[in-house]
Amino acid sequence: MNSKMAWFLGYLLSDGAITHPSYRGKGDETHMQFICKYADRELMHKVKAILGIKAVVHDYSEYKSPQPKIRVYDRRDIIDEFSDIKERVPVEAIKGYERDFIRGCVDGDGTISYRASRNAVRFGFIDEKKEITDWVCDTLVDTLMLPPKAPRWVPQNNVWEILWEGNLARLIIWWLYHGDIDDCCLSRKHELYKKYVLDNNTFDNQDQELLYVSHTVLDERNEIMPIADSNRTLAWCKRIQHLLDVNSTPVFHNKGTHKYYRLHIKDSDFIANMRDTQLFELPKA
Repeated sequence: MNSKMAWFLGYLLSDGAITHPSYRGKGDETHMQFICKYADRELMHKVKAILGIKAVVHDYSEYKSPQPKIRVYDRRDIIDEFSDIKERVPVEAIKGYERDFIRGCVDGDGTISYRASRNAVRFGFIDEKKEITDWVCDTLVDTLMLPPKAPRWVPQNNVWEILWEGNLARLIIWWLYHGDIDDCCLSRKHELYKKYVLDNNTFDNQDQELLYVSHTVLDERNEIMPIADSNRTLAWCKRIQHLLDVNSTPVFHNKGTHKYYRLHIKDSDFIANMRDTQLFELPKA
């Protein structure tokens, strides 16, 4: 298993199909099939590259709803091993690559959007199987130390849905789409991440990116201030500390009624570089 294959399996689960034709009488023609929006046809070529196949991408641009399509016959090993992927998540096979697998699911059946009325980013995922939606939800909650959440049933669409908005949505999207993932992501959603979460800024490393995404404010003591209610600052600090590669420590402030925490970063070079970027706002006196 690797990042690209894990992403492919997530995409297969969400937007692919394993088909067993029986109407042509030509023997076993079991195959994987992928169809997507015409604007996202790059996905078909990424599937080809990851699988190392020579299958033709059929381009139906003249259809009323233009779409590309690819059928994969010569990877029976994947079909046999993951024949039930539409019914369950292959947890053991993707162990250590959950981020890439979920990104594949989201590229197929997820949403990244901006809600102008609230000036907030939204993230969502849907699936017809509650067990699959539960697993995606639980993995995000456990990995990112988010507040507990449960999928909701959407009867009009016959799907289970999870949805976050605001700072937690920004954090989830960062986790899924940061780093060098061009070969295993939908470019359109990667661009939405850059636009709505990074504000089209660029960073030297993923730690700086994370702190920006988290709306960090850096003070003169090399402590970052969470943009959160005082009773939630410890949870926020622990969450960011868990995700940062650079060493940091939650620091307690104010012994009064409104207790709160800040996150102290020990690496002076890292702090200096943060200040040089001028993307991290100092609190006003």
